[in-house]
Amino acid sequence: MKTRLLDPVRALLLTTCTPDDTKVPACARSIHAAGGEVDVAGERFFGQAYWSRAIRNRVRLPHPRDGAAYVDEINRLAPSYGWNVLLPLNDYTMHAVVTNRNRLAPALRAALPDPEAWHVSRDKLRITELANRIGVAAPLTFCPQDEQEAAEAARATGYPCVVKLRRGCGAVGRRYVSSEAELKAIFREGRKPSDTVFDFEQLLVQQWIDGEPRDACAIFAHGEPRSVYVQKKLRTWPVDGGRATIVETIEDPAVREAGLAIMRALRWHGPIQTEFRVERRTGKPYLLDINGRTWAAIALSVAAGLDFPAMYCRLALTGELEPSFDYQPGVRFRWPFPFALLSLTRSSDRLQVLKDFLLPAANTFSDLRWDDLGPALAELLFAALRAGRLFGLGPWP
Repeated sequence: MKTRLLDPVRALLLTTCTPDDTKVPACARSIHAAGGEVDVAGERFFGQAYWSRAIRNRVRLPHPRDGAAYVDEINRLAPSYGWNVLLPLNDYTMHAVVTNRNRLAPALRAALPDPEAWHVSRDKLRITELANRIGVAAPLTFCPQDEQEAAEAARATGYPCVVKLRRGCGAVGRRYVSSEAELKAIFREGRKPSDTVFDFEQLLVQQWIDGEPRDACAIFAHGEPRSVYVQKKLRTWPVDGGRATIVETIEDPAVREAGLAIMRALRWHGPIQTEFRVERRTGKPYLLDINGRTWAAIALSVAAGLDFPAMYCRLALTGELEPSFDYQPGVRFRWPFPFALLSLTRSSDRLQVLKDFLLPAANTFSDLRWDDLGPALAELLFAALRAGRLFGLGPWP
C-alpha cells in the first residue's frame, strides 16, 4: 500500500547543477505519489534532477555559496508558490539552509540538525574523534601539516593508506597511496581553493580498511531514531568506493547499532547516513563517513517499505514522526544509467556488469522508469555535453 501524507504538502526540493543527481527524482516521485506537490530549485536546469513528471515547477535560484542571499531568495519566492516544506538534497543546499535557519520564513518548515552537529558530520577528523569517544571503531586518522608529518602518519597507519579531504563529499579528492614517495608527492601538489563544501587545503591520512561497504540509514527526531535500515553496496562509482550504484537492504545489527550510536551522540534531527566498512578479517564495522542529509540511494528505502521522503515531510511539518522500523531485507535497487556504462570502462568482466545492471531479477528495482523517462533523457544530454567539453567541443553547462 502506498504511503499517503496526512497534511497538505507543497515541497521545494533544493539542489544544484550536479551530475547523476538521483536523489531528486527519487524524492519527487515519492512525495508526489504520497499526495504532495513538488517543485525543484537549482541554478541551471541540466541533468536529471529537474525533469521528472512528478515535478510541478522548476525554479531558478542562485548557487547557495552565499547562504544568506540564497535563503532570502527562497523567502521572497515562497508566497507565490505556496511552499510549506523545504528539503535540501546536497551539501551545498544543506549548508546554506542549516547555517541560515533563523532567516527562514515561518511558513517554511524543514527537518534540520543543530548547526554544530552539522559541522561535526562534515569534518572527517572530528567524526573519527567522536567515534573513538563513544566506542565506535574508526580507522586511524591524522591531519598532517606537511609531507614529513604525512610520512609519519602513514608509518602509523601502514600502507596502503588513504588520503582524503578533511571536509568534502563523495569520492572527491580521495586517493589510495601505496608508498611514501607517492604520499609525499601528493602533499607537494598545489591545492584548489576551498569553498563551503570542499576543503582542499586540509588533507587527512587514514588507515585503509580491507572490507565491504555497508551503511546505516535513518531518520531521526530530536536525537532519537524514527526509522532505520542497513544497506550493502554491491557496486559503487567510482568502482573502488563511492556512491552506491547497486545496493541491497540487509540485516546487520552491528552496523545498525554503531550507526545509531553516532547519530544519537550528535542528537540528530532529520535524515542521516553513516558509512562503514566491515573488515573482512574480523567482521568489525569501521566508521568512514557521515552524510548528514538525504543520501544517493534514498530510492531503496521506498522500495523496501520505508518511504523516507514522505516521512521527512511529516517530520518537517509536525516536528515529530511515528516510529517505523519494519523493512524487507534482500531488496535491491540499481541505477543503470550512466553507471552501467561507466562501470564497463573499469571492469574486466563486462558481461557480469551488464547482468548486474540490466538482467531482470526478483525484488530488484531501478530508477529507469518507462512512465517517467525525462530524468534519464536529460542525464543522457547532460553527459553528452560534458563529454563534448572534454573534447573541446564547447563549454560545460
